[in-house]
Amino acid sequence: MIKIITVGKIKEKYLTDAINEYLKRLSKYTKINLIEVPDENFDITKTLETEKKSILKYVSEKDYIITMEIEGKELSSIEFAKKIDEIQINNSNICFIIGGSYGLSDEIKKMSNFKLSFSKMTFPHGLFRGILLEQIYRACKINNHEMYHKWGIMEIERVKNMKVALTHAGKFHADDVFGAAFLKIINQDIKIIRSNIVLDDFDGLVFDIGMGRFDHHMADNEVRGNGIPYAAFGKLWREFAPSLYGNYVYESIDRKLIQDLDLADNTGSYNALAIAIDVFNPEDVKNSDNEFFEAMEFAKKILIKIIDKQKRCEKDLVKVKKYYEEAEDKRIVVLDEPLFYKDYLPFTEAIYVVYPSNRGGFAAQGVTINPDTNELKKDFPKEWVKNLPPYLRFCHTSRFLVASNSFEEIMHAVKEALKWLEMIGMKS
Repeated sequence: MIKIITVGKIKEKYLTDAINEYLKRLSKYTKINLIEVPDENFDITKTLETEKKSILKYVSEKDYIITMEIEGKELSSIEFAKKIDEIQINNSNICFIIGGSYGLSDEIKKMSNFKLSFSKMTFPHGLFRGILLEQIYRACKINNHEMYHKWGIMEIERVKNMKVALTHAGKFHADDVFGAAFLKIINQDIKIIRSNIVLDDFDGLVFDIGMGRFDHHMADNEVRGNGIPYAAFGKLWREFAPSLYGNYVYESIDRKLIQDLDLADNTGSYNALAIAIDVFNPEDVKNSDNEFFEAMEFAKKILIKIIDKQKRCEKDLVKVKKYYEEAEDKRIVVLDEPLFYKDYLPFTEAIYVVYPSNRGGFAAQGVTINPDTNELKKDFPKEWVKNLPPYLRFCHTSRFLVASNSFEEIMHAVKEALKWLEMIGMKS
């Protein structure tokens, strides 16, 4: 459920009509509880104190509180959608709080789990409620992998019908190679040409050159919220991937693949895939078109495989969530089939996951602390490496994986591992 606590009532019909329209649209995705508390007309101190008391009547200990503050963090619509999704995995309720004319009391601000700003501009409070509801609606559509803006559709159709795209000549890098590969996935008939000159009348898409929206060599180049700058591939992916594949595939591939490639291109940092692309460059980089297109085909195969895998992951997440919700002990999640679980279980109470082994019998793995690391919440007992218990047939030396011949044996193993963790105070 999403709760929105606001100060003051709305009198303007056009605003109430807009709010009611988005409440109706949102009913398809989630329950929205819109709560209006009275606005007061005392001095600042008394007004904030009185409004605080009114707000706190509707705040629960289980609420994840998001306060709307001009000093808060600004998010893109996709980042906002991701934030909503992450909160809903771990919290039953999200509570947005919109203050009155004087803002919010210091006590309310201290209670906030996340301070959010939509802009440095000031909006009328009634209008802002409508804006917030529209963004929540947009987030729901993104998280349900629905098309959320016509602009994305129009741009993709334009690229699908485009005859030519241009990038720079000479030495190539993973950035322009993968950018070209992505465009060829969107439109297999598009011709990629390489030149260090962009003519004013060029009628096509330009990337990694020309100082346009798909270049990154400007002094004021865009940077992600985590500090990683965009390169051309990242900008192309951001523009087209959400509409093509949905937010999950867009975000997970950007996080797992593209950010490191963008960082390598912008800073020269080490990246194994960037190095693999670089070895395609010939000794004479001035005449490198043949090698570029060879590298592009290589990158295209990789990107297609990664996209397909993340699509499978997305489907698996629905099943994994169901297995987790049905688990008697949330620390142990039993899967009836091998599934991609690493994008979901790290955000839950799960410590171990059990599944049928492709080598026969059953296996159990420790769950990582987040999807992008190999660091486990808790590994298996170190004694098992040297002295394998009779109910196990294998324990990896890194203690992230164990295997048994039967389901009964693997369940006994993970329960013993939990006892061991409890005995040592959850320290491995």
